Amino acid sequence: MGSINGEIDTYGFMRQSDFDYDSYETFMNKYLRILAKRLSKWEKLMKNKESVKRTRKVKRYIRKGIPSNFRTEVWMYASFAQFNKEKFPNKYSEILAHPNLDKVVIDSIELDIKRTYPDNIYFKELDDSLLKPLSNVLTAYASYNRNVGYCQGLNYIAGMLLLVTKDESNTFWLLVQLLDKFVPDFYTSRMLGLRVECQVLDLLIKSSHPDLHEHFKIHNITIELFVSKWFICLFVDVLPVETVLRLWDCLFYEGSKILLRAAFTLIIINKKNFLQLNEFTEICNLFKNIPLSKETLDCHYFLQCCFNVPKSFPMSKVLQLRDDASQSLLSSVS
Repeated sequence: MGSINGEIDTYGFMRQSDFDYDSYETFMNKYLRILAKRLSKWEKLMKNKESVKRTRKVKRYIRKGIPSNFRTEVWMYASFAQFNKEKFPNKYSEILAHPNLDKVVIDSIELDIKRTYPDNIYFKELDDSLLKPLSNVLTAYASYNRNVGYCQGLNYIAGMLLLVTKDESNTFWLLVQLLDKFVPDFYTSRMLGLRVECQVLDLLIKSSHPDLHEHFKIHNITIELFVSKWFICLFVDVLPVETVLRLWDCLFYEGSKILLRAAFTLIIINKKNFLQLNEFTEICNLFKNIPLSKETLDCHYFLQCCFNVPKSFPMSKVLQLRDDASQSLLSSVS
């Protein structure tokens, strides 16, 4: 992690004119020391790729962050994308050779390709641009999973994967795991999974912070209105890039529960600020601003908060809440 120059970060994103360089430098001075310490431990672990399996040690390592030079490998093995890639070694190229997609899907992909990360140098229309690889990955996935096809927002997710992997095939198989295993029904026509997750978050806030939940209710604030964007793009273009990648480290290993943890944490660490506001517009503005606070810029601190602020998040409870929310949504439309 570092910068290409003062105005462009490691991943090719041009910094905004109001970028907080002072906070960033303070964070980096501390974080670089953390990265150096983590790197030596990961080098020992990655001498054998089979070491990336479900153990408390690996889980702890991943929660503390994967060094950028190991990130693709760890994501591939931890998510079982590598297993699928090796099981079907020619699948990606075969799909691209005969995608057989409706013109509507093709046109939607090509339209969104041009809108992908306009502030990133790697998605400019140049010879070595990632625009063509991005088009290939999205086309292949749309053909691979016709229940989803193509949905707006997938270009940002696939684009971020490409920035990390620099490889079309790896990006394709990681995208398959993300959309088919970790967040199923987020991108189908009814987006039931997305709506369920928003309701689960609402229920978690209601049960643990009833005063805040009541405050939102009094001021006609619906969680889904703001959080749906966080979930649909897996926090890409919401949180700072390195913070997104740290969340994805956990997502590929632990599953979508990390998305709930992150959303819950963003809201609760700003609880005091929310409770001080009594105007709908003011609360809306706070929701828009909290993802880019000093707390989220420091990805290491924010990830620690994600595992400390929500405290215990047993999967059994999350699954029960998802089931309750799903039944409620299905009954409301039947």
